[in-house]
Order: sequence, then structure tokens, then C-alpha cells
Amino acid sequence: MAGDAPFQWPQFSIEEVVSADPDIIIVQTMFGGIPTISIEDLQAHPIWGEIDAVSQGSVYLVDGDLVSRSGPRIVDGLEALARALHPELFD
Repeated sequence: MAGDAPFQWPQFSIEEVVSADPDIIIVQTMFGGIPTISIEDLQAHPIWGEIDAVSQGSVYLVDGDLVSRSGPRIVDGLEALARALHPELFD
């Protein structure tokens, strides 16, 4: 879905996400590590709960401070994304 976006920083409506039925959803926390929504809230929602990523437990929270601010912490953000997507590569 995001890979097919025609521009660099796409924003998707809820309808677009539901229609695409993604295998993985990454949600960044707000500044200070506060989640914008909990995984439990998504699972309990009558529509979001039917999305493959949500029903199969493939929703990952990533610290927004690490992935949204330019600087040396971006490396930590990339590692957090890699750990979420490929935990088998880390001991």
C-alpha cells in the first residue's frame, strides 16, 4: 500500500487502510512514547478487528521520537522497525 503511493509522505484514510487489508500495520507513538491508539482498541473495533494485520497480531508500535525527528536517533528508529518486522534476526 505505502510502496505504491505516488508521493514520499503519504497519508491514508481509514477507508483506504481497511480496503487495502494490509498484512502489517506500524503505528508510531506520539512524542514521549504515548500510543495514539492501543492494539487492544484496534482488535476490539468491529471494522479494524477484521483487518488481517490486526487479527493476526501484526500491528507494531514504534517510538515516534525515533522515527519522526531527524538526527542520530533515526538509526535507533530503523532498528526498532527492523526488530518489529524481522525479530528472528535479533538475539
